[in-house]
Parts: sequence; C-alpha cells; structure tokens
Amino acid sequence: MLESTFKVGKKKIFDVILEIATDLDLEVTEKSLGKGLIKLEHPGSPLSFGNIIVINIMSKSTNTSAIRVSSRSAAVIQIIDWGTNARWETEIIESVKTNILR
Repeated sequence: MLESTFKVGKKKIFDVILEIATDLDLEVTEKSLGKGLIKLEHPGSPLSFGNIIVINIMSKSTNTSAIRVSSRSAAVIQIIDWGTNARWETEIIESVKTNILR
C-alpha cells in the first residue's frame, strides 16, 4: 500500500484517477466520490490472474487531499509475488503526480 498527499481538492484527484485508469487499460468496477473510493481491475492473462486495485481518496482540507492505493492479486491464493502489485501502486501514484502538475 502506498499513500501520497496532493495540494488539490478531492474531486480533481477523483477525476484524474479515472483518466489514468483509462490510459492504463484498467476497468473501473466501482466509483464513489462521496465515499472517496475507486476500485479498478486489471484483467488476467495466461501468466496472471489479474489484479484488484483499491484507491481511497481523503480530504485533508479544502485544497489538500491524500490518496491510498493498494493492489492485490485477483486470485484467492497467491503463491509467488512477482512484484506486480507494488508496480501498480507506484504507477498510479506517479501518474497522479504527473497529471496533477499539467
């Protein structure tokens, strides 16, 4: 799980994450601005069961928000961790940083 804080409002981060999800070919399975929640899925492949990514967005103040990104394998049991979950968490945080600055 990774967390980062940004000097923008909750709605802006929510919208940016939805754009990033599209760019990364992630399926939005649940979204709620009121709950500050976005759930994404990366489909499986012959080498992977896929990933479930949960993003929580919290308002710290009027113009400051934090996001918490966690990723796990879609498989109920995962024997080997190939580092994919950490890569998704890092990719989303870095993409939010990049998109907020433009």
